[in-house]
Amino acid sequence: MARLGMGVVGQSRHPFELDEMLWANTWKNGKRPVCTDTRSAEEIERTRQANAEDARIASAMIGDTIGAVERALNVEDAERAFINGVSATFAKKSATQRRIMSSQAGWSEKDVFGFWDPRSQIVDMDDGARMFVYHKEIDERVTTSTLDIRSGQVVASSTDGKIRQCELSLVL
Repeated sequence: MARLGMGVVGQSRHPFELDEMLWANTWKNGKRPVCTDTRSAEEIERTRQANAEDARIASAMIGDTIGAVERALNVEDAERAFINGVSATFAKKSATQRRIMSSQAGWSEKDVFGFWDPRSQIVDMDDGARMFVYHKEIDERVTTSTLDIRSGQVVASSTDGKIRQCELSLVL
């Protein structure tokens, strides 16, 4: 079957009475014909094994195809989730921020670099596009220590504040 481009999708069993009903209603005289197979038991077994191998190959091909389709769907789901997240985040931006980002549609690389530089990183993508990453980090943390004047050792320490980060990736 695999050589014919067909595969076994599933198996089912039916009661013996169904066989008899099918023969009674589809054969001219209503009787099952005598088996006229002239093959030897060895030939029948070889045919059975070849059919089983064809079914195994077809099943593996179907399994591979299903796996590939599932992986593609997972990639699409991840991309859709990313796009929805970006869209939701973009919608929360101020009108000025949205206007600035939207106004850059159609800009040349030179225009983009003139507006955003310096870049932190450039990544060559598999599809020939390039991703320009802009990263900014501001460390606003302040560490306060309490010193035992007699021993000169720090007896307590605390850090307050935040590290603020922003990363923007543009794919051109």
